[in-house]
Amino acid sequence: MSALLRSRSLQRCVAGIVIGRERVAVAHLRGNGSTGWTASSLAERTLGTLLFCAHTTPETESELAAALGALAGELRTRHAPAHVVLPDPVFRSAVLELEQLPKSRELQAQLVEFRLRRSVARPVELCCDSQPLGRIGERHVLLAMAIERSWRDLVSAALAHAGIVAWTVTSAATQPFNLFHDSLARESGALVSLAGDSWALWLWGRDGIVRHVRSHWRQTGDDLVLIAGEVSRAIVAYVDADPGNAIASLSVFGGSEAQELAAILDQRSSQPCTRLSAEAFLANADALPARSEAMSYALAAAMST
Repeated sequence: MSALLRSRSLQRCVAGIVIGRERVAVAHLRGNGSTGWTASSLAERTLGTLLFCAHTTPETESELAAALGALAGELRTRHAPAHVVLPDPVFRSAVLELEQLPKSRELQAQLVEFRLRRSVARPVELCCDSQPLGRIGERHVLLAMAIERSWRDLVSAALAHAGIVAWTVTSAATQPFNLFHDSLARESGALVSLAGDSWALWLWGRDGIVRHVRSHWRQTGDDLVLIAGEVSRAIVAYVDADPGNAIASLSVFGGSEAQELAAILDQRSSQPCTRLSAEAFLANADALPARSEAMSYALAAAMST
């Protein structure tokens, strides 16, 4: 949507869609970033099968399409931006520091595939993308990401069958980092992204350039102490790896579990852990029912892109 069209629609509509491993959530918002957002509809549905594991099947695609269709609402009948979020471990990610940056997108994609394929245990076709993040001294920094083509195609087909046109498809941790970027990037920091099915850790330097990303599937529902331990060890390893590395702030984003994880990290960290919440931008947050981890990311996706 052009800036002209946005300026004419002070109450524009936008949707955030989370496709998790076993849950789909859709948030419909009205408003804009300057005057605030109002949630007009929040809906979720649990799937009968697990996504993003083993191989794709026609039955999996049909079930996802049916869930999306049931939650699509006004996305079927009006032209509204829809921003789709997938779990972080669906993407294989790495931050590359390069002496020379490939000049074309095609060459960048080839480099990304070469570097990320080494992390793939079985032969699969990958869809690769990258984003230049800036420079650290003389070195170029490139955020590299890849997703298995079979799952990318399944999600695209399910969205199409549900009558939804996705404007963007990104990872979960991207949403809070974009939504809170201006405040987060003022100093070096760490962001823990806690979803119901997975978690991710992003680290960045004083210049706001992301240096490290990692993500994992959650194995149990009572794993917050384990996650806090992994986060603490990763931060210590990052700081010890280079005298110039530092972490000045620590933040957690997620649903109801994020507060508990922040409290655990507080006990392990020399600096207080900040809980980030997309609900802070909602004008009618108090009137809404309790929200899951998935819905927190649907809200952030609608607001941040």
